Amino acid sequence: MTVILITVMAVDRSGAPQGCLSQGAMAGDGPAAAIATGRFAVQVPGGPVEALDAVGLALRVVLGIIMIAHGYNHWRGPGGLAGTARWFDGLGLQPARLHALASVLVEFGAGGALLIGLLTPVAAGAIVGTMVVAGLAAHRGNGFFVFKEGYEYVLLIAVVCLCLAATGPGRVSLDHALGVNLNGGIGAAIAAVVGLGGGLGLLAASWRPGRERTGA
Repeated sequence: MTVILITVMAVDRSGAPQGCLSQGAMAGDGPAAAIATGRFAVQVPGGPVEALDAVGLALRVVLGIIMIAHGYNHWRGPGGLAGTARWFDGLGLQPARLHALASVLVEFGAGGALLIGLLTPVAAGAIVGTMVVAGLAAHRGNGFFVFKEGYEYVLLIAVVCLCLAATGPGRVSLDHALGVNLNGGIGAAIAAVVGLGGGLGLLAASWRPGRERTGA
């Protein structure tokens, strides 16, 4: 049996190391089971840090900052909120100014909630909904690739958010501090319902492509 002599160690739920991971370990109560359930850690000075905690934190921080940046751009970017409303009006989203303001609030709110790990599946679902609207209203007609203004980017963000809702925000989050445990299938279902339901519902109610515009 070849032992992987790197600083990756299996841990139990209390964070106590169980031993080095090995290539030939069988599923059960040992390291292989830890891998299967995501309970494994990277050894750093001061003790092990669970890998999924680090992954969840990294994804939340990056996605949260991205969404806050988009919200700021819709609010204070070139053209300001009025410019965003004109863009939405051109896409056929009515009333355009209301949708422009809503996009700012959702992107700031969902991005901030994801950043701190608060109600993570709901925040992830709000971002999924935003990507659904953007993908169908703005990018679908341009094909797949992002360099052609296609839906590649929004699809990636949506899928990552669904995965994050399933894996959970990790221990470095307000959800963990408050005892909110909506991970796994429940978290993914919440994000899917909020995202797909909200996004498709908004489009059904407000998206009128090709019709005469009413203005911002």
